Amino acid sequence: MSGWGRCRRCRADIWWGTNPYDDSRAFPFDDEDEQQSHFETCEAQEWVEDGEGGRHTVSRCRACNARVWWQTTARGKRRPMDTNGDEATWECHFDTCAGRKAHEPQPEPPPRRPSADPRVAAAPYAIRLWLPDLELTWPTTPAEVTSAFRRLALIHHPDMGGKSSEFIRIKLAYDRLKELLAAVA
Repeated sequence: MSGWGRCRRCRADIWWGTNPYDDSRAFPFDDEDEQQSHFETCEAQEWVEDGEGGRHTVSRCRACNARVWWQTTARGKRRPMDTNGDEATWECHFDTCAGRKAHEPQPEPPPRRPSADPRVAAAPYAIRLWLPDLELTWPTTPAEVTSAFRRLALIHHPDMGGKSSEFIRIKLAYDRLKELLAAVA
């Protein structure tokens, strides 16, 4: 899997050699001697430095197109951090992103009216109590409950910029609805 090719970013000639982390994959180098990784020398790659002398690659936020660098947390998760020119800051970008929907004010939902649908009245009261927390209506299936929970978790999870209280509320509703729907089925 070795040979010459072109970098997609800077269009420079690069040598695809043995990946130091996985022998079954190729890795870009500046020359056939495989001494210098092309990731370190690519002219199209932007870099920032933190106050401790660390060097980090820069990418763009999908929501607001701001420049961010990615920090790896102690648990191995990656989170975007803000930049200030060529300097890396230690402020999480989720707190400052102008394009995230979680930070935009949400309109108040319309008041709930009692339904004339007999299926709703026939649903056990406990199920009808938890459905609005996941933005669902009766009748519903366990698959719909799971799908709604995953969709809302991407918005309300604390690691994604949401409030922990909101995430706990939807997690509790998800757990209760799964139990209740299993009991009804």
